[in-house]
Amino acid sequence: MKWLFPVGWIIFAQAMLSAQIEEVPKVSSGTLVRWAQWTSEFVEARNIDIWLPREYEENPNSRFPVLYFQDGQNLFDSALSYGGVEWGVDEWMAKLIAEKRIKPAIVVGIWNSPKRFREYMPEEPFFALEDSIKNALSAERGGVPMSRQYLRFLTEELIPRVDKEFRTEANRESRFLAGSSMGGLISMYTLVKRPDLFSAAACISTHWPSSLKFNTGEIPAAIQKWMEENIPITPNYRLYFDLGTTQLDAWYPQWQKQVDAMLMKKKFKAGTLISKTFEGAGHNEASWNARLDIIIEFLLSPSKP
Repeated sequence: MKWLFPVGWIIFAQAMLSAQIEEVPKVSSGTLVRWAQWTSEFVEARNIDIWLPREYEENPNSRFPVLYFQDGQNLFDSALSYGGVEWGVDEWMAKLIAEKRIKPAIVVGIWNSPKRFREYMPEEPFFALEDSIKNALSAERGGVPMSRQYLRFLTEELIPRVDKEFRTEANRESRFLAGSSMGGLISMYTLVKRPDLFSAAACISTHWPSSLKFNTGEIPAAIQKWMEENIPITPNYRLYFDLGTTQLDAWYPQWQKQVDAMLMKKKFKAGTLISKTFEGAGHNEASWNARLDIIIEFLLSPSKP
C-alpha cells in the first residue's frame, strides 16, 4: 500500500536531534525555558521546553494554568521543527491572551523520542488485538507500546517538577493536554486514565489506525472499545477532536464518525465534547497552525464549562 505519511519523519527527527538539544527555540513573545535531555526513570531522556507568557513575569504573585503539549520540538521555532514548519504556539498564545480569549497560561512542550509510537500508542487496545495484527504493528513500529511508562513519566516526574519550579495552578481544573496524530491518541488516553490530574484534552488529526501501512478497522475498533469501557457516563472532563480531509487525515473520517457516535451516548455536558472537520486541511504543522486558535480557545477559554 502507498504510504500517505512522510516516512522520513523518524529519520529526519533522529538526524536533527543532536543539533537541537542545546539550541533553545526562539519565541516571538514570552520566555522559553529549556530542560535539556532531562532523564527519566521510565522513558528515554528528552528535552522539555517550557513557555512562560509575558504575564508570568509581570504578575509575580499570580499562578497559571498549564497546557502539556506532545511533540514539543515542533511548537515554537520553524528553524528547529520538522519540515521547517512550526505550530506557532507562542504567537497564538500571545494573540489570544491579548484579546482576552484565553487565560494566560504556561505551555510545556514535551519532546518525542525515537520510541514515539511505542510511547504514544495506548497499551490496552493494542494487547486486545489478535496476534497477527499485534505482530504486524509492532514489527512496523519497532516494538510493543509503552504508554503506561510514558504516563508514569508525565504524572510522577514531569508534573511534580513543573509544579515545584513554576507558579502553576496545581489542580486538575488547570491542567490540559494536546497533541496531533499519535499525540492525539496519547492525549486522549492520558485524560481518560488520569481525570484526577487533567480536565481536558485536544486530540488533533487523531491517528486511529496507528499503522502507516494499513487502514483497516481492527485497531480503531479496539481503541473505540477501550474508550467506551473506560469513559463514564457524563464525564467530568472535556474532549476536543478534529481532522482534515487530505493526506493521512483522509484515512480518519470513518473512524472519527464511529467514535463521535459512541461518545454522544456518554452524555457529555453541553460544550464539553467537540468534533470538527476542516475541509482541505492535511496532516501537517501548517494545517494545525491554521486552526490552533480554535484548539487553544477550547482548552483555555475563561468561559470554559
